[in-house]
Amino acid sequence: MATFLNSQVLTLEPNDRANYTVVHTYAPPIKRGKVLSVLHDAKQGFYACVAEGGRYILLPFVGERYSDKDIMKRYLSHTYLKIDKNEKGVPTRICACVKGPGGMYRGKISTLPAYDGYGIGSVISKERLLLPIMQREVNEAYNERQAAENEKADCVKKIDDANKSKQGGDHAKEAALEIAKVREVQVLHIGECNQRIAQAHKKYELSADEYKKLQQTKAIGWEPTLPIDSRSVIKTEKRAFPSERLSHVILEQSQEGDTLQMVENEVRGLVNDLFLQDVSSYSFVTTEMLSVLSRRISKMIETSSKVALMGSFITLPKVRIMDPILVRQNGISEDLKANATHYNVISEAVLGAVFLGFGKYVEVNTGPATIEQITSTMSVFSFISQGAIPKVSKEFSDMNLWKVYLSWKEILETDPDSGYPIALRARELTDVLKNDNKMELPPEVGMLTQGAGSSTGGGTSG
Repeated sequence: MATFLNSQVLTLEPNDRANYTVVHTYAPPIKRGKVLSVLHDAKQGFYACVAEGGRYILLPFVGERYSDKDIMKRYLSHTYLKIDKNEKGVPTRICACVKGPGGMYRGKISTLPAYDGYGIGSVISKERLLLPIMQREVNEAYNERQAAENEKADCVKKIDDANKSKQGGDHAKEAALEIAKVREVQVLHIGECNQRIAQAHKKYELSADEYKKLQQTKAIGWEPTLPIDSRSVIKTEKRAFPSERLSHVILEQSQEGDTLQMVENEVRGLVNDLFLQDVSSYSFVTTEMLSVLSRRISKMIETSSKVALMGSFITLPKVRIMDPILVRQNGISEDLKANATHYNVISEAVLGAVFLGFGKYVEVNTGPATIEQITSTMSVFSFISQGAIPKVSKEFSDMNLWKVYLSWKEILETDPDSGYPIALRARELTDVLKNDNKMELPPEVGMLTQGAGSSTGGGTSG
């Protein structure tokens, strides 16, 4: 990502800092370290800043050059600090890395989806990397506002219901007091909901506005191709925190008549629950695949009455890495060198796997059945998988959906080549050209990238 150099240090007196706008502030990356801020000056651009001895030391900021300060602020909000050291353990630079998938971190963090048409070695614009993160923030703000509006509607309904329950006679006074209590509580809750609605709406408008700015950025378009040299090697690296989400649903004829629409909604819901927001579900279940799957399930419901659908999404504890990323000599254009700061190169792919299977549902007992019990009775079934091809027994009498699923998991655990890219990590193109390939960049780019070397990345919530 961005690199803050230890050379060409400038000093800034406290009174002069008023001319700079604080864009982002990082906590110290090491114990007893100094707080680092990113400052912006309309004429000079961006600087990293640390306080020392009553003065502020400015470090040249290497990397992103968004002209829009708000987009830059949003971009940096999805980064964390990492210190690079030489072989003797001496710190050489501080890098701001984009939080992304990789199996090293837990918690709610941003992830970069596996875009169709992009793979290891592909060039991708920085704006395109940020788009899905902004899209998620827009969706989250919309959902927060919708939830608050729904709560407000419930409060209004409770007040209306209380008013309709007025009683006369001997209990009129008690009823009136009870209605007043209900109204008091609900009116207070409505006020809280209105505050949440206003906050969520403001967050939604800001996020949507920044998302539109990114979409309109000229840098988003067809990226150039990087001429990868055959000496570049892709390897697999082990990571921690594998995870699986396993779910199922029982489907039957819709009482409202539109069974196909009901099935589509249930399939979409199950798939979304499997993927949540870690990766894009459409990297596996496309709209066309969803339609085909729904039609096949609907047809089976017509003859079998009930159908069980199971799904599994696994994040594998490994990533595929290209390091170093070598390009062919004289194969890269001067134009790409000159605009290298606008691009990243995909260097790693987080691996995962998906399994969807369905078949005729058979009642196994009177109580709740586990997914293993349900699928073990299925001798007539269909499935689709990505990441590994399960072994299907030639003995039809011995075959069921659960055994196929277990075979699929076993292959994922034993085959080093199993898994498909579910999310990406990337490095700056300037870093790849200068440090991996020792290329001389144009003077205006070289000034920005002196000593640069960083990667985007982080972890998945696993």
